[in-house]
Amino acid sequence: MSIRVQFTCWVLLVSVLAIGALGYVSYQYSKDAALQAASDKVAILGSYTDAALHFSRTQAVPMVKHLVGEERFYPEIMSGFVMARNVADRFKQTQPGYTIKNATVDPLWPESKADDQELKVISELKHSKAEKTTGVMNKKGKDFYYEARAMKVGEKCLRCHGDPNDAPKDQIMIYGSENGYNWKAGDVVSAMFIYVPVSDALAAAKTSAVKLVGMGTACMVFALLLVALFFGIKIVTPIETLSKRTEEISLGKNLDTPITVKPNREIGELSRAIDRLRLSIARLINKRGK
Repeated sequence: MSIRVQFTCWVLLVSVLAIGALGYVSYQYSKDAALQAASDKVAILGSYTDAALHFSRTQAVPMVKHLVGEERFYPEIMSGFVMARNVADRFKQTQPGYTIKNATVDPLWPESKADDQELKVISELKHSKAEKTTGVMNKKGKDFYYEARAMKVGEKCLRCHGDPNDAPKDQIMIYGSENGYNWKAGDVVSAMFIYVPVSDALAAAKTSAVKLVGMGTACMVFALLLVALFFGIKIVTPIETLSKRTEEISLGKNLDTPITVKPNREIGELSRAIDRLRLSIARLINKRGK
């Protein structure tokens, strides 16, 4: 294999590796940026949800209880989670894909039932005793960045979710007495999930990486052609010329013809050295001829 071919293969290999690394780094950077943006949105929605629940627990619910009595139960104005759910449903109408869900293992409201993926996350939170976890979840072919915060059962929760015989009668009439009861204080039976769609952002990251690889490939090919041309003119051709002249000198041919390779540092030094060898051999042959 000639030096020209070897050089081209090595440059091509290095170029392919460089382009691959560039594409991978570009995709990871764009992906991380998309997930960070989603995380920031989740933080904002989480803060809003916390504020809504805090207002419900500390102001709205106590006031309603004072007005209608402790035994009455109107979930739309006396349950922080129902209020948060209704607000989240309204928000989702204007911001499709954004979802706030209090996913529960055994809920009063059937639509709050945790799906298989959410049940797995709730179980992990329960066993790890972590306050929250984040990740990417695929639902119906769409990717969502999510944050799940463990919701522990407090003593006040047992009024509605403890023994169904002790629950408000209005609640029993609305939800029945089969599901959402017999919870234990301190147990993790649900998690507040906040979903932010990231499918478009991740797809854009892939597209950006592909475009960058395409442009990088085009630039590398152009650069490879220039390097190959330069290498051929400045290195390969002079070496081939010197190789041919060296073989001629070894055979005693064309000893009177100077070596005319243009000097360019190392190649120039080699050219002058071979030319001196030509002169020395020519003189030696002339002496013997005399």
